Amino acid sequence: MAAQVAPLEVDESVASLIVAHLPDIRDRLALACVSKVWRSAAGSPGCWGLYHDSLVVEGAVAERLCPNFKLVTRNLRQLILYVGDELRVLEIHSSTLCGLPELRIQPLCLSFLQVLDLRGCKALSVEFDVSHFLACADIHTRPKENRLDRLMLGGCKLDGLDEAESSLVRLWKYVRHEYDVAKSLQAPFDLCQCTGCYCIIDEGGQCKGCKHPYCSICVEEGQVVWMLCDYCDKEIVCADREECPGEHPYMSCIICDLQFCEACSNTAPGCLVCAGSKTREGCWDAICEPCEQGEDEYFVFCVACDSKWCKGCGTAPEISHCSKEECYSTLCADCKKGGSKECCSCFDIFCNECSTYCGKCDDLYCEACATDFGVHKCTDETFSGGSW
Repeated sequence: MAAQVAPLEVDESVASLIVAHLPDIRDRLALACVSKVWRSAAGSPGCWGLYHDSLVVEGAVAERLCPNFKLVTRNLRQLILYVGDELRVLEIHSSTLCGLPELRIQPLCLSFLQVLDLRGCKALSVEFDVSHFLACADIHTRPKENRLDRLMLGGCKLDGLDEAESSLVRLWKYVRHEYDVAKSLQAPFDLCQCTGCYCIIDEGGQCKGCKHPYCSICVEEGQVVWMLCDYCDKEIVCADREECPGEHPYMSCIICDLQFCEACSNTAPGCLVCAGSKTREGCWDAICEPCEQGEDEYFVFCVACDSKWCKGCGTAPEISHCSKEECYSTLCADCKKGGSKECCSCFDIFCNECSTYCGKCDDLYCEACATDFGVHKCTDETFSGGSW
């Protein structure tokens, strides 16, 4: 019978020294479950600093850490102390009850902070809470290249931010990047000014052409923007075309004016486009399937090159039809130039399935003429199937 090993009995000072040398939080938690001595050691100030550079608090965890508003800042401050002095990423997601530590009263080391993500924290005021926190952390005093890489505040309280651009300028000084209108409503800083009503927004839409942002009210009213999709409000363009390069819908019917974006193309009716062929481009007008079914032969097709043109297109070539009854194959004038597609006896046009090809003289003749002559006039060999 193997001898039982006595448990390691240490006092809190020795236990704290051991825990401080464990970089993995899972190892520290495992030791904290051994006894009260190890639990006290794991929570002692000498063991703070987990050698991690990120602190991410999801919404459900944040609610449990903040049972009431008085404990919010204290608990969050304690978490930051646990992480250590090299904190680079601080994220608190979707917390309805959240506060930031008061750095002037109890300073924290945030010298390496690069990302502050507070999206969905409805209780935080950008004008007061966030701005005060960033100012006390001295982010703006760093060299420009060492300031925040991302500042995400969507979902926070925007009350107090005036409609002047100066509100955003005060916040952009904490970010190392320069303002880029194409990146409005997204990283590195997701607050911006609505192009229509000039209010500060954290959600809305962007013009597909010039990328300028608009709030949801301006998008819904449709006075300063034009919708590019009848199925969603995700694609818009500025109504003032003189200042905006504009953009066209992904697809638009020339008859009923139905238009939709690429994301909605799976639910919208299909559209046929006058694309033409490789040698003769069409006008690129489109017609939706319901309108096309109501029109009499709106398109002309060439089966040989798999191309189509609308009936109003000025670039459409002459289309020839197979002369055999009940055959609907067609051939455009450009495809006919590639070689003779006429029966060498009756000179009617026939498709390859309705004709016979002579490899010796490179001529076609139809089934009727093949029956009359029996064989081709220049040889006693016949080959079924031509090449269109």
